[in-house]
Amino acid sequence: MPGREFYIGLDVAVLVGKPEHIALGAILAPIVYLMAVIFPGNKVLPLADAAGYMIFFTVFAVNTNKGNIFRGLLNSILIWIPIALIFSNRSLPINNEIANYVGFALPEGVSQFASLTAGSNFFTFIFLELSRFITGSGTGTALVGSVALLIIWIGALYIVRNRPREYAQELRENNE
Repeated sequence: MPGREFYIGLDVAVLVGKPEHIALGAILAPIVYLMAVIFPGNKVLPLADAAGYMIFFTVFAVNTNKGNIFRGLLNSILIWIPIALIFSNRSLPINNEIANYVGFALPEGVSQFASLTAGSNFFTFIFLELSRFITGSGTGTALVGSVALLIIWIGALYIVRNRPREYAQELRENNE
């Protein structure tokens, strides 16, 4: 299409091949299991999610720290993994309600299931808490928390809005 400018949206997978993402993902996979076991009140054990999720997850942890693996590790352990576990735990009841509603048969011996990958999504959590409040099953605290989280998320986006360009420039300079 001559004379037109195109923008192609790409998934995080295009960055996963970078060595720092794979290294941090490999380091975080056993750490997320350990954190899931010792995290107070946690009911989610990320068996199938951890290995693949951690590698995709590290793209954000590393890139928001300008490629620094150590800061990405600290960011993941202190902030992202606990948040992912909290969000996944909050989504446990709705996962099971949806499964029952659509007639999904849980394997024998399984009483609940969760997904660290889907359950830790910020937007899913925010809309889940907002819908709980609107339908009367949520609390004012959850409403305030989800609105605060949305404001924090928007603020964080504003703060790091230039990071991808800065990081790309640094990569170009390092490769020259």
